[in-house]
This record gives sequence, structure tokens and C-alpha cells, in this order.
Amino acid sequence: MSGSEIPKETKISLGVTISVGATDRDRLADLLAVALIEPGELWFMLTSNGWQPWSGQLADLRGYGSVGLQATVNTNLVAQTQLPPADYSVFCGYRLTSGQLVYSPNPLRFTVR
Repeated sequence: MSGSEIPKETKISLGVTISVGATDRDRLADLLAVALIEPGELWFMLTSNGWQPWSGQLADLRGYGSVGLQATVNTNLVAQTQLPPADYSVFCGYRLTSGQLVYSPNPLRFTVR
């Protein structure tokens, strides 16, 4: 879906598959998702209460669930939701109990028009 353009009337469902490194498998981790919405450079994080504003500070970053990591983790980020017109960049990953962050530096990008 990277680089897709979506009509604003469309209800979007967005799921991702996170590939877990061999050394992290069977470890407990918090699942993380953050979205940059432009224009305006607004950051949001997915929490157990849904998408919330995020300051951009790692100390404020909350996860949306804890899991025992397997080779892949499949998760839904948005379910049948209309999003406002904007450019979206979504980053996904996990945080180990040691505090180490693992995420893709290449976001999932799409535009709602």
C-alpha cells in the first residue's frame, strides 16, 4: 500500500505484519505504531485506547498491546475508519522489556484525498 492514494469517503482497514528477529523471538514486547500526519507534522501513537496524540518523545511512547514475539506478528491498526484528508506515514515495531526499540525505518505511506 505504500504510496497509495485513497478517496476520503473510503473506510480504511489497515493491518500489518511485523517480522521479528530470531534473537527476539519468544520474548515479551510492547507493540508500537506511530503515525505522522502532514501537513502540520502531527504525531499520533496507537494505544490500548486507540490513536492518541504523541509528543515525539520516546519517554511518552505507549504501546497498544503486549505479546510474546513469534517469527511474525500480525496486527490491525485501523478497522473500517474514514480518515481526514492528509498524507500519512505509519511506523510499526515493538519495544522489548529491556527498553530496546525495534521498528522499520521505512514507513507505510498513503494519502487520503
